[in-house]
Amino acid sequence: MVCHGEHTYLFAQAIMSILAQEEQGGSAMRRIAQEVQRFAHEKGHDASQITLALGTAAAYPRACQALGAMLSKGALNPADITVLYKMFTSMDAPPVELIRVPAFLDLFMQSLFKPGAKINQDHKHKYIHILAYAAGVVETWKKVRCNSSSKCVSLFYLFFIVLAITVFWL
Repeated sequence: MVCHGEHTYLFAQAIMSILAQEEQGGSAMRRIAQEVQRFAHEKGHDASQITLALGTAAAYPRACQALGAMLSKGALNPADITVLYKMFTSMDAPPVELIRVPAFLDLFMQSLFKPGAKINQDHKHKYIHILAYAAGVVETWKKVRCNSSSKCVSLFYLFFIVLAITVFWL
């Protein structure tokens, strides 16, 4: 039912994105969201832009553009890999969750380990570095508690945003 249409997919992913931030059950919810995304991809729907918009990618437009292009095409691009490599080797690297999209990691696995796959040797170390970074880096985040004086996005507010987007698309 979640992949019935764009609106139901967007609404479900938005809800799962909020629930994935919870300490208890957050990782399970994130995994369910990834499986829903994989199912949509298998059915021929390109949901990569929605996935990136709901994550932390929106705060990093260059990374979002590079990731979106590769996910939409279903292939890695040396120019986009170079953009990501420069970003993730800088002192102010984006969050690692940005490149932990299962579809993106699958592209790396196919490019690096599939027999007969050819990678430009000048860029191979960049591919390996990004894959190793995604697999090995651990980040810890403090959860922000909402109180009456803080400005936190509530599920109710998110519901109205998704509803407004849905009405706009109709």
